[in-house]
Amino acid sequence: MRSCVGVIGLGSMGLGIARNLVKAGFEVWACDLRPEPVQQLVAEGARAAASPRELGERGDFIFSVLLNFPQILQAVMGDGGVLAGMRPGGILFICSTISPAEVQSVGEAAVARRVRLLDAPMSGGVRGATAGTLTFMLAGDRQAFEAARPVLEAVGKNLYFCGDRLGDGQTVKMINQLLVSAGYVAMAEAVVLAEKSGLDLSLLFEVIKNSAGDSWVWRDKLPTVIARDYSTRGALDIQIKDMDIVLQTGRRLGVPLLLGALVHQVNLIAQSKGMGREDASAVVKLIEDWAGLPSADQG
Repeated sequence: MRSCVGVIGLGSMGLGIARNLVKAGFEVWACDLRPEPVQQLVAEGARAAASPRELGERGDFIFSVLLNFPQILQAVMGDGGVLAGMRPGGILFICSTISPAEVQSVGEAAVARRVRLLDAPMSGGVRGATAGTLTFMLAGDRQAFEAARPVLEAVGKNLYFCGDRLGDGQTVKMINQLLVSAGYVAMAEAVVLAEKSGLDLSLLFEVIKNSAGDSWVWRDKLPTVIARDYSTRGALDIQIKDMDIVLQTGRRLGVPLLLGALVHQVNLIAQSKGMGREDASAVVKLIEDWAGLPSADQG
């Protein structure tokens, strides 16, 4: 019998995950406050759950791809939430980037329902969600991880088990976000330095991607920056939310994060200038402004 898989939170990431689960032959149930993405998935072979609780009742495995912890509190842990409907032994993936303490509180609620929880933040962006090549940083019950492997392999290319403690996956993800956030600002400074020097950015792209300065941010984002395309593939607002978690954890552990704090302030300034809903690479426009370059934005 086919496993039933539920997905709650059908933003750009959740929608891609649900579509790949349908393609893989699972019985997929979808739930979101917005009817449009649910209707899209139903047209592609999924089924609609009328509420988070019904989603929990239907699924053997549930992906929670919600934006933040307040949404999880309401849609997963609330009286009418996913956990209230899940059967004992079901497996719940928390794919949102939240703090280790927050995922541990979800774990306590899951234990009360005899539901197995996997801390399961992910990386790879919209492109990875669409292609089914996400990287998952998993922690929690090892047996649950092994039982869920076929489901995870339908949506992810790299599955890393990071530890038995809930929160270890989130810790790995926050370290990734620290590096990515710093990478965006470093790329922005490099781009503006090149622009003011009169260099060809397309040539620079090729040189750097074959040199020691290469990075995922450089390879993935510079072509869209050259095209002045700042449409959202990973919103600046989300980058700021994730860096809040990084800096809070640094304070709790007594780890100075000097570069992280500086990068966070740069992003907050960009957000204050109306770039929050644009792609995180839009920070280039802020550095251009500081450098006295006229805006060439077409996005």
